[in-house]
Amino acid sequence: MKTYTICPECSAINGVDLTREGRPLCGSCKAPLEHIRGGVSALSASQLGKLVENGPLPVVVDFWAPWCAPCKAFAPVFEAAARDLAGELSFVRVDTEANPFAGDVYRVQAIPTLALF
Repeated sequence: MKTYTICPECSAINGVDLTREGRPLCGSCKAPLEHIRGGVSALSASQLGKLVENGPLPVVVDFWAPWCAPCKAFAPVFEAAARDLAGELSFVRVDTEANPFAGDVYRVQAIPTLALF
């Protein structure tokens, strides 16, 4: 069961085996990939763009914000789907508060918003 993410240090695309114990490391720079939890990667809008353009799997994105109660309630469902569909889709969350231009770039008008690329 593998998913893909972007290294926050060197921006390399990494395949992450979700069945392997321990924290994953970047295959290029060996930085820890601590932004992936439960098969879901927390990425910026630009990192999402790179994964969508160059990753080997379709990407499902949850645009959310920390203050959004429906977003918080949906998070466990999104993580369960990420585990169930690992190897078929990559799952990403983009915090629209930390990445305010993500809403403009991806035309997000309300949160939570799900998108498939």
